[in-house]
Amino acid sequence: MDVPRAANRIIEICLIVLLVFTPLARGTVQVWAVSVAHFISLVMLTAYLLRIIFDAQLRWVRTPLDLPLIAFFFLAVVSSFSSIERYASLLALIKLANYNTDSENSP
Repeated sequence: MDVPRAANRIIEICLIVLLVFTPLARGTVQVWAVSVAHFISLVMLTAYLLRIIFDAQLRWVRTPLDLPLIAFFFLAVVSSFSSIERYASLLALIKLANYNTDSENSP
């Protein structure tokens, strides 16, 4: 079984499902719809990690947005822990982390 090829196919199918599902679920604002979107993202991340493990290649492609995205995520972490509404801030931080990993999982 060719795991990297199967992982690429799973990532592709999950991405298509997300692109179709999110508008149909009215922008994924209800809790159940967000949960489904996060689960599909988790499946994509798992397939991506399996592809890296079985391919034995970990490549970091540098882009001009690396530093601003890292700074933005660091600022979000600091602001979450210094917030009055910690629970809501941590949930927003989890969503932010999930949305950031979605863009990295494309084949």
